[in-house]
Amino acid sequence: MRENADMHYNLGTIFLQNKKFKESIREFEHVLELRPNDPDTHYNLGVLYDDYLKDREKALYHYQKYMSINPKAPDAKKVE
Repeated sequence: MRENADMHYNLGTIFLQNKKFKESIREFEHVLELRPNDPDTHYNLGVLYDDYLKDREKALYHYQKYMSINPKAPDAKKVE
């Protein structure tokens, strides 16, 4: 299961880097099905929705999940 989640995470990252946002979201959502509390995936979805798709509501949801899972993250101030 961990290997599958890692594979989906890596694919999501590759798609994001190549600006294939729909595919990236699909892969990151697969990660969350396997690991609902994965902070890096929530962070990446927050960035994707915030910076690229301008969907503030979804970005806020994922940023909040990221902060609730990882409140002492080194980038906590930036995310807030």
